[in-house]
Amino acid sequence: MVDVILAVDIIQLLYKIPSMLLMMLSIYVIIKEIKNKNNHFNKQFYTIIVCKLTNEIFYIITIFTFIKLPKWGFYNDFLENNNWTATIFYVLLAQQTTFMFLITLLISVNRYIAIKYPLSYQIYFSKSKILLTLLTFIILSTIIGVGNILFNARYKKVDLFVYIVPAFKFKNEVYYQHFYKIFLFGIISIATCTFNVMAILILKKHNLIANNYKRELYYIIYSVFIFITLFTVEAFFVFRLIHMIYQTKLFFYISNFLHVVAFDSTTIGDFYFLIYSCRELRKALKTTFGCSKKFNNKVSIKIPYRRIWINFLSLKMILIRFSEFYSNNAKDSFQVQYSPIITYFNQ
Repeated sequence: MVDVILAVDIIQLLYKIPSMLLMMLSIYVIIKEIKNKNNHFNKQFYTIIVCKLTNEIFYIITIFTFIKLPKWGFYNDFLENNNWTATIFYVLLAQQTTFMFLITLLISVNRYIAIKYPLSYQIYFSKSKILLTLLTFIILSTIIGVGNILFNARYKKVDLFVYIVPAFKFKNEVYYQHFYKIFLFGIISIATCTFNVMAILILKKHNLIANNYKRELYYIIYSVFIFITLFTVEAFFVFRLIHMIYQTKLFFYISNFLHVVAFDSTTIGDFYFLIYSCRELRKALKTTFGCSKKFNNKVSIKIPYRRIWINFLSLKMILIRFSEFYSNNAKDSFQVQYSPIITYFNQ
């Protein structure tokens, strides 16, 4: 079993470090493009993405600092002699995990508003409201994280491990931790999936899921991906709680497997899906690596892609309403003249 754990750690190391460096580069590219007022980048959406990637970078660093390196034998004596290090780990872990769930919910709300109320998108996601929302998320997640100071955490060797891990001294503290995570993160996960489903239903209602709307298809696939990852995270908390109660090795191995799959999918998998689905970010990264031409910032249309289809539908309705004011002869003449346009919008 030790060999399996070591192999998993090596594999994670091979893809997490390059992924973390690519996340840092993506943050730099997004900030640079927004600062340069690149019209291809939606400021509201990509501001949220920058916060999400920043949190995930700190999450990966936290795991490596307090879990992976001690597992490999680094500064074990220092950690065992200083219980405050375990407390810091639980504070950071709770804060970063909570913020991770909240920011995922915000992305789902952002996409839902962009599809449901495109004309009011700038109102709902103005600069001041985004900053206020992000600040609220940071404060809320920090409060949840700081709450771990009240518990007795320390580094110790557990029977199932051959290395030291942070753990709570009393079982009641462990039960509280997992119960609040299951219920709090469960509520956030349900809300996130609900907004994703409502956005998909709106797209289907307006018959916008077609070959011309591949980005919306990406969004549907992304929604399914988010549902699976959130479900896996919840399953991890449930199996870990069962293991804590019954001390069963089977549930311990299952929870460890789910931990790797769930949180790597939520961080690394979500990041690569973002690159895959966001053409403008992918092109900006290629430009940074010298694999593509620079963006042409001289764009006359400053409307985000989410609202382009509204212009098509609005123009279609104007043409139809305009034709209704004419007599049958005038209407026939109008339809003959503009039939190619109307036919295009009816496709």
